[in-house]
Amino acid sequence: MNRTLTLRLMNTPGRAEIARQAVIALAVRAGMPPLAADRAGANVGSVVASCDGGDDGWRRDAAAALDAYGARAGDDGVALRLERTPLRPV
Repeated sequence: MNRTLTLRLMNTPGRAEIARQAVIALAVRAGMPPLAADRAGANVGSVVASCDGGDDGWRRDAAAALDAYGARAGDDGVALRLERTPLRPV
């Protein structure tokens, strides 16, 4: 089942933390282990904090920085794919 959530962030000082917390919650719900979910949230939060919303290239830059999560830049934002981490034998 494909579930989509749109998160629109205002250009405020707390936007990076909001993005971080939202991604952690969604990643855990998607079945990612807590450490992987926290890592994904931290990565998204740092990218959001470093992006300047006034710059037209921010979507492309954000998608490149979040490539590990299947990020794609679109006309209205950046899309991520949060999936359960596959288990590997050790």
